[in-house]
Amino acid sequence: MNRKIIALVFTAFSFLPLTSFADTLSTTPSKDTAPVAVVAPVCDLARLPSINAVWLWDSTIVTDDPASSTKRADFFKFATDQGINTVYVSSYGIITGKSDDNKAKLADFISQAHSSCINTELLAGESNWADRKNIFKVINFVNEAIDFTNSLSGPKPTAIHLDVEPYADKSWNTNGGANRPAIANKYLNMLSSVDVLLKGTNIDLNVDIPSSFDTANGISSIARGKEAKSLAAFVIDIADTTTVMGFRDTAYDVYDATKGEMNYASSVGKKVVIGLETKCFANPNEQIFTFCGSREIGTVDAPQTLIKGLEYMKGEVTKIIELENLNTYTKTFSGFAYHQYETFSLLK
Repeated sequence: MNRKIIALVFTAFSFLPLTSFADTLSTTPSKDTAPVAVVAPVCDLARLPSINAVWLWDSTIVTDDPASSTKRADFFKFATDQGINTVYVSSYGIITGKSDDNKAKLADFISQAHSSCINTELLAGESNWADRKNIFKVINFVNEAIDFTNSLSGPKPTAIHLDVEPYADKSWNTNGGANRPAIANKYLNMLSSVDVLLKGTNIDLNVDIPSSFDTANGISSIARGKEAKSLAAFVIDIADTTTVMGFRDTAYDVYDATKGEMNYASSVGKKVVIGLETKCFANPNEQIFTFCGSREIGTVDAPQTLIKGLEYMKGEVTKIIELENLNTYTKTFSGFAYHQYETFSLLK
């Protein structure tokens, strides 16, 4: 398996229901021919043309009993309706917990996802995981995830998906950002340790990063060994897949926020997935980061209101694809990931 992928994939099929796309793989009789058997579609999840992913943080969707809860059925209906083919499922508590029942439910969820043409990645992460004293939590999770994956006789998770935010460290902004290179190197040490653990497995490493990891003060160029480059570039080098959180609300702003990562990934033959936000924010200053809600975009003399939502997001996604394809990113750009199911499913 190619272990050098950074997530950013999407095609025009992405918002079509999976059943609609599957219909193109089926054989159906015309009125003028004898009836023939309809061939069920076969999902080649190792060869997805593009990634259309969603973060799933609510692990009760996995652990609640499907016989008494509609949460799981609701999720898979949503996934089918929106053409989701990859799910990042929050699983730290399940994987490291003592409940064999919850592990069995996760295995069942992965199997059900696979039957719906959906890959599953095991999502976990805390902001303090970049700290050396907490690395045992990461190592324990990854080792347990490897054991869990190896125990499955059926469909398996395809990746460890880490969402670790070193910028949440209380000293990140002190001394004018002077501490950032040291914190960034601890973060990279953690990722490198995970990468070593996954060598020789069929489990990839997918890492979430903000779009500022190549531009922010103190991390636009950091020294590591004999090299000096942006934190984003070092992450791209380590991860198989990098999901760049290009949280903006217009196509050009998403493109502009992620072009640095795209440029670097393209230069080293990597692939990137673009993350988009659907969470609603009460703070007007945060409206620019999401496709939920509305915001003022005009001038004092000519006020205008940008009304966002599901259809608006679909239109901007199409524009992003066009912008990426105008450049040399065609082989780098791998699709989209939507943050998060819990809010995307409510987007109107």
